[in-house]
Amino acid sequence: MGLLSSLFEELVIILTTLFLAIPYVAGYVGFILATLFIWRLVKTSLTPKSDLGSLKTVTFGDESAVTSNLSASIVSILMVFLIWGSFTGSSTLPSFLHMPGAFEGDAALPILWKIKLENAMTPTCRLLCMVRG
Repeated sequence: MGLLSSLFEELVIILTTLFLAIPYVAGYVGFILATLFIWRLVKTSLTPKSDLGSLKTVTFGDESAVTSNLSASIVSILMVFLIWGSFTGSSTLPSFLHMPGAFEGDAALPILWKIKLENAMTPTCRLLCMVRG
């Protein structure tokens, strides 16, 4: 029964961690959606398109229906660098945009199995996590 209670406690910890990560994921998605919304407002207000190109439907082999968008290219490159910087801990970004890294340090986990020992000590498993590189 102790094993099931320990597994339930582990499940609660995992679900709590996932629940606590929701605001960060929602922040990233919200930032991208807000940027998309703002960009569409700016695009429609600055460049209303009313020529024959706006009436075309993209078909295979019709290269005149495809146009480049310089600002979308710049925004996408900036987003790649923003995401890269947030996961690598770049000093060019503010600290609130950094994602947490891997665990470093000591941890002790109690062993869940019942083992007959000559002395009455509780067996533990010691972990040492280090980042190499």
